[in-house]
Amino acid sequence: MSTSTPTTYVFKKVGDLEIKADIYLPSSPTALPAPILVWWHGGGLILGSRAWNVPHRMRAVDKYGLAIVGLDYRLAPQASLPEILEDVRDGVKWVREELPRLLGPGKVDPTRLATSGNSAGGYLCLLSGLPISGITPPPKALLPIYPITDPLGPFFLTPQRPVKYSEDGYIFTDEDMKVHRDPNSTLLSESFEPFVPGKPFPHNHRMNFYTYMVQEANLAQILFAKAPGVNPEDYAVAKLVTKDMPPTYIVHGDADQHVGLEQTHEVVNAMIKSGATYEFEQPAGEPHGYDAREEVELEKMYDFLFQYL
Repeated sequence: MSTSTPTTYVFKKVGDLEIKADIYLPSSPTALPAPILVWWHGGGLILGSRAWNVPHRMRAVDKYGLAIVGLDYRLAPQASLPEILEDVRDGVKWVREELPRLLGPGKVDPTRLATSGNSAGGYLCLLSGLPISGITPPPKALLPIYPITDPLGPFFLTPQRPVKYSEDGYIFTDEDMKVHRDPNSTLLSESFEPFVPGKPFPHNHRMNFYTYMVQEANLAQILFAKAPGVNPEDYAVAKLVTKDMPPTYIVHGDADQHVGLEQTHEVVNAMIKSGATYEFEQPAGEPHGYDAREEVELEKMYDFLFQYL
C-alpha cells in the first residue's frame, strides 16, 4: 500500500449513501502494527472530502509510522450536526473494530488511536474527545488545527458583505445557494472539486457555500436545520471541556480570516480553567489553510501526539 494511494472502504451506509474511509499505512514493516490517527476534513461541515490531504499529514505516514485514516461524514444542512456526530462515532468504532480485521493481523494497533482535523474537521476532532460524541474509550489525544469550536461564536454571528477574504467582492445570493441550503436536497457525504488556478468556481457551486455562510453568518441554522429541537449552545466546545478530556494540541494562526481566532481562544481559556492537558500554538501571520504549504511540518504537534499515543 503506497502512502500516496489509499485503500478505500465504505464504513457506513445511510440509505443508498455510502460513507467512505481512506487508509494510508506506513511502507516499512518495522513500523507495524501502526498507531492510528483518524482525520476529518474541513469545509464548515457543509462541503469537502476525505481526499483533502496536505503534505505534512501524508509525510507523517512514513516519517512517524502512523496509519492515517481519513473519514467522510454526511454534510449539512442535509444532515444535522447530531447526525454528523453519529458518523464520527460510527467511524471511530469501525476503525477500532473492523479495520484491523480488514487489513489483516499486525497492521494497525486500535488501542493507540488519536484524532485530528482542520477547520470543521478540527471541530469534530474536539467533539470526538468529549462525552457528547459517545466515543468510548475516548481517543488518546486530540490534534485540532484552526478549529471551529462554536457555531454561535462572534465570528459566525457577524455577517460580512462581502467576506474579508473575497477577491472580487461578490455577494452570494440565496438563489445562488438555493440547492445547497435546502435541507431536503440530495444527501451528500463528500463534495469536492479540485481547484484550477485562474478558473473560479461558478457562483452557484457548493465550493462557494462556505463563503456564503460566512457572508450571511448562518452556520448554526445550517448545522441544525434538520434538528429543530436541538440547542446549538450545547455544541460549544468551551462549555464541554473537562479536566479529564484527552490531551489536546491546538494550532491556529493569528491571520485566519475563515475561522475567527477567538474560537480557539475560548476553548484554550476553558482548558486553563478546568486544568485540562493541552498545548496551544499560534503561528504569527499564518492564515487559514497554511498547513497545506509544502514546507509546513507541524513537528511540535506530532511530538505532542507521541507523548500520549
